[in-house]
Amino acid sequence: MGAYQEGYVAPVTDRLFVCVQIEAPATLPIGDGRHVLRDRPGGEPQHVLVLTTRPGNDRTPVRRVVSVIDPVSVPAESQAQRWLAELDIEAAVANAMAVIDRALKAQRIAAADPHVHPLTVADAHSIRAGWGTGKQMADGLFTESRELEMNGAKPAPSVARRLTRRMLPLSRPKRSAIDSSQRLAALLGGRTEALLCEELALRARHDLDRGDLRLAAVELERAYAAALVELAAELPPGNSIAYESQLMEAAMARGGTMHERLQELRRLNASVTAASQSALQGTPSAGAAAAGWIDGPHTEDPVTHALGRLEAALRARAAAASYGAH
Repeated sequence: MGAYQEGYVAPVTDRLFVCVQIEAPATLPIGDGRHVLRDRPGGEPQHVLVLTTRPGNDRTPVRRVVSVIDPVSVPAESQAQRWLAELDIEAAVANAMAVIDRALKAQRIAAADPHVHPLTVADAHSIRAGWGTGKQMADGLFTESRELEMNGAKPAPSVARRLTRRMLPLSRPKRSAIDSSQRLAALLGGRTEALLCEELALRARHDLDRGDLRLAAVELERAYAAALVELAAELPPGNSIAYESQLMEAAMARGGTMHERLQELRRLNASVTAASQSALQGTPSAGAAAAGWIDGPHTEDPVTHALGRLEAALRARAAAASYGAH
């Protein structure tokens, strides 16, 4: 039977793929693995992202290699070679960086980590393009490749500072690595979407960690405005008991159902709004003392407490989604 006859399926190891590969800082906050990026559940793969860790040298003990692979194979070596020779470097690199940026944004949401930031061309230690078999791509290797020059861009001296999660004295609970990896895969695979309130809450947390209580108060008001709409929209009509018991009971036995958490956020919203208004008027410390507690007495200022309760609700939502997926 001829190789191009209808119904013929070539062995996976013989298929050829093209990719752009970025050598990133060791602090890149996504673990090794393979991710298929889709825009919707069951949709066609848009890109395949493979992250590997390799030994480095005395100056760079560990290297992180990120391969952005076109999931559509090329039928012949000659076409792969032509792709490499005629590559539009600027467009190819911009496309690869956009894919990595999408992955980092997803990781930021999945891990609820406000200190995950984009990777830039200047952060990369090297950029290569090449082609090879599926097995080679999975290992971050090529049959043939070339190094790409981007207008003499050099690795930035502040890479570690920008990409490392800052070890700040935070009291909030961390999302587990298992929950984070599951959510990351779901986000990249198009099986779920990040809520607007998740990103806004991360911005508020970032400002609060930096000690900017006024800006955190303003961001938190926006986060609450989004959360009250988005979380309410996810509750089933009539607050279904079956939904609550199956998806929420195990995940939130200590913190209440999502309906109860949403009610708590609604009660806190007035204090959040008051703190934001005080911040906009220039009141010191975001008006934490002036805003008072409409929801009752608390030991923390309104911004810190209300942000913590919103983060708890979002963690519970993520845990319930993970629980319901099994």
